[in-house]
Amino acid sequence: MKLFILSLSVRLVVEALEWNDCGDQWSAVHFQKFEVEPKIVRAGEDVTANVSLIIDHNIGERSLSDLEIWRIIAFFGYEFNWKIGCFLGYGSCLRDLSETIKGNKLLCLWYENIIQKPCASFTTIESGNYEVNNFKTKFPKFSGIAKFFIDGKYRVRWQWRYGNATSFSCFVTNFLIN
Repeated sequence: MKLFILSLSVRLVVEALEWNDCGDQWSAVHFQKFEVEPKIVRAGEDVTANVSLIIDHNIGERSLSDLEIWRIIAFFGYEFNWKIGCFLGYGSCLRDLSETIKGNKLLCLWYENIIQKPCASFTTIESGNYEVNNFKTKFPKFSGIAKFFIDGKYRVRWQWRYGNATSFSCFVTNFLIN
């Protein structure tokens, strides 16, 4: 999902984005649409997203956010996946879903726009059909050494879980930053 890309607070040009809803028929959250304009996003420029999803039943406050991020490194024609660890709540982390949403400016804006409730009061997400069109934000801008380390190909999988067990939402995206 392109919102994941933006929520990573990275920079530069994002292109070749692919996404899919990796949940099965038992999932409670189903992503229907995820579009981002422009197709090539540049640092410091505006980005517009259109997102729709269906939530089959209420999502409780004890739910967890299971985010996994891999840097894909090409070496002599082979691709290797390097999992980025969790550092200060960023990277591949298992955290309380409400902390994840409240602690990330972009996700907080997304929540307020698509769920239509203040982020600070997040406890549950009620079942229903949600859609937001023309969600606007500015893509972050980094330079120098950060640019060097951030450039590359990534894969992100974000699941929402009941405790450490059953996943009730799954979203995967692949993207390139260069």
